[in-house]
Amino acid sequence: MHTVKEKIKNKASAAKEKATVAKAHVAEKAEKATARSKGERQLAEEHRKIKEAGAKMDLHEEKAQHKVEKLNAKHNPLHHTTGTHNPLTGTHGHHTTTTGVHNPLTTGTHGHHGHGHHI
Repeated sequence: MHTVKEKIKNKASAAKEKATVAKAHVAEKAEKATARSKGERQLAEEHRKIKEAGAKMDLHEEKAQHKVEKLNAKHNPLHHTTGTHNPLTGTHGHHTTTTGVHNPLTTGTHGHHGHGHHI
């Protein structure tokens, strides 16, 4: 379900990027039409390239944000229905300190068995 939402958001972001690129091309043509010299025409082309690069950057940032949202929704305890993951007690892949193995989420070590290796 989260993957479908992410794909839809990515498509919307891609459509927004394409619209921005199209607007940049229109703006470039308008600038070139009013340009009086070769330098002004080249400047119009550079402005278009800047706008296109910004649109691509925005697209990639939005896609990354969509991925973060997907991962946060996946790992959010409110959405987690099995109830088997408790990061404070270490019941999901970490032993509690009563067994002699340190829980890296509560003790600050990386599972080293009391050898004094801290982060």
